[in-house]
Amino acid sequence: MAADVPAGSAEVGSRPIRPLTAIHYCGHMFAADRRVEARLAAAIAAVLDEEDVGFAYGSLACGADILVAEAVCARGGELNLILPFAEEDFIAQSVVPGGEAWLPRYRACAAAAASRTFGSEGHYSGDPRQFADASHVAMSLARLRAQQLGNRPLQLALWDGSCSDGEAGTGADVAAWRRRGERTRIVDPAAADRGFARPAQETGTD
Repeated sequence: MAADVPAGSAEVGSRPIRPLTAIHYCGHMFAADRRVEARLAAAIAAVLDEEDVGFAYGSLACGADILVAEAVCARGGELNLILPFAEEDFIAQSVVPGGEAWLPRYRACAAAAASRTFGSEGHYSGDPRQFADASHVAMSLARLRAQQLGNRPLQLALWDGSCSDGEAGTGADVAAWRRRGERTRIVDPAAADRGFARPAQETGTD
């Protein structure tokens, strides 16, 4: 009788192939720029291929998140979204500030996702911990999926190496992941235009 093969893996003859990798992904928001995106998309695809990624957990902000989500979907992977608060507020805070061109791409990825989890069903309160909490949920789900697969999770971060000022941000996500002894692959988004800000006001109230 053939040996059991973990879910997410395949078997060729009597030789099992290693299970697919589950990732947590994160990274900087940036303005739409097809030339910059093409370079970053190629780098992301190379990492996904090298690590044999089949499952991804993260958010869907403009820039890094959407590029990774698109690459995961393009390779037939399972995309799992974790958003920090109500979707309309998330779009206003984290999608359209980088340019309206991100919005249809956000909607396409959201439609293709296998799951959507909300850190809170309420509105954005202006507290960055809402983003941090969602990131920690995404990390936990990626680690749990990897445990079920019988291998180690990976973090893919489009990160310039700068530390975050507070609890939220790419630097904080990378630090939190590394504190657990897990591995991170870094793609440097050096040429990306990050010269914009989220709306200063709260988008809604509970």
